Amino acid sequence: MLATQSPGDLDYRCRDTIRTWFVGRVKENTALAKMKPMLSEARVDATGRIATQETGEFHVLRDGKVTRVKADQACMDTAQLGEDETLRLAARSSSQGS
Repeated sequence: MLATQSPGDLDYRCRDTIRTWFVGRVKENTALAKMKPMLSEARVDATGRIATQETGEFHVLRDGKVTRVKADQACMDTAQLGEDETLRLAARSSSQGS
């Protein structure tokens, strides 16, 4: 799985090998323009809808089809950790693997 906040910035060779896209809200015109070749393969133009999606709303692009998906909640709880906490957890994980 590859995740990015700027799918238009992915190298074209990388984009060409990805067959299924889960696209959340992309509002910036520049990013939408960079994604246009990828979106043009779909039979339905979802560009306008992508810019207005809410949290938890995605469009799945696969094999020329566009499917709207609404997630009610995250699959996991997430929290942003500081550098010290990240290093502590990494050290603990590393020592458990030995």
